Amino acid sequence: MTLLFIFCPIQTSSGKELAYPFIQLPSRREIPDYYEVIERPMDLNRIKKKIKDGRYSSLKEISDDIDLLCRNAQTYNTDESEIYQDSILLDAVWKRLVETVSSAPPPTSTSSGQVSNQPTTSAILPEQEASDVSPKAEEAEEEAEE
Repeated sequence: MTLLFIFCPIQTSSGKELAYPFIQLPSRREIPDYYEVIERPMDLNRIKKKIKDGRYSSLKEISDDIDLLCRNAQTYNTDESEIYQDSILLDAVWKRLVETVSSAPPPTSTSSGQVSNQPTTSAILPEQEASDVSPKAEEAEEEAEE
């Protein structure tokens, strides 16, 4: 769950919390058609609960739900919308965190009992223009379809 705690409060350089719109699903009362369009709704609160309940057996399973969350945002929202673009950036940040954790040497305890060799992540990310982000997402989608 530590990785998710690193992931959730990440901010852009303007101070916007990137994950904020993805914490909780939209209200059925306010946006009822979301649940007609999206077959498998997912949000960060559900992911946190599944982690807490021990329902994931691997980091890949968590990554699959993060991917689902981002694909849902991209399916429901228009390409030009802020939430669509944020979902692309959120997915890229998650994949970078997973890659960092996966390639890091295993943590070791020091004589004082503290853990060393933990991966570090900047909590501030630069804002990206849609043109900088969208091609990467399209490439990832094409690879997934193959």
